[in-house]
Amino acid sequence: MDGWGPGVDERRRVKHERQATKQIADIQRSWSVEATFEDDVRRWIIIPIRPIPSVSLARHAAAGKLKVRRDQGLTDRAAEIVVDAFEALAEVHEKGVVHRGLMPDRILVGKNDRVMFRDFYLAHAESDLTVGPLVADTVDRSVPFRAPEVEFVISAATTKSDVYSLALSLLWWINGDVAVKGSDAIKSVPAAVGQLGPVTETPLACLAEKPNDRPDGADAAKQPR
Repeated sequence: MDGWGPGVDERRRVKHERQATKQIADIQRSWSVEATFEDDVRRWIIIPIRPIPSVSLARHAAAGKLKVRRDQGLTDRAAEIVVDAFEALAEVHEKGVVHRGLMPDRILVGKNDRVMFRDFYLAHAESDLTVGPLVADTVDRSVPFRAPEVEFVISAATTKSDVYSLALSLLWWINGDVAVKGSDAIKSVPAAVGQLGPVTETPLACLAEKPNDRPDGADAAKQPR
């Protein structure tokens, strides 16, 4: 990462993401970020990242390599990915981390269809100050996938907000319409998907307007397969 200056110091975001990913390192649900190196003279930040081979939901949808829908339901493989995604989120939350920026580009499918997440620079880690004020809330690409309570500000985000964003991202992936852009269009995806078998019932329930009406990640993972 190159460059920083008054009011545009990226170093805190980088360190914040490293702290969040380190906190969840043992569950292997994200890429690992190693120790960073800084050069104040050249204004460089070197960020060693150890990626795990994976493909984002967005790339899956664009490439069409994974058949998601079959007749009036989901393929068995797609259904397993939906369930594992909620299991992955529950594991991240158990480690005291709230992602706060989930979207199809940041949800990864790796070996054996294991779901992972990336880009934790907006995350809130347990006992950590939020990095939110350093990032323009309405500029981040995840805004169209945010829950209603955090559409314009992420400081109020909870685990239930992550559940909403994950569910909407999964339904967007199931819909398979990569041309869908903008908050209004993305919010219309659930109606387009409809009821595609029992496995979609929980993601749809995760879009409840009130956070308390949504299941948490662990309960969502127990949905019918």
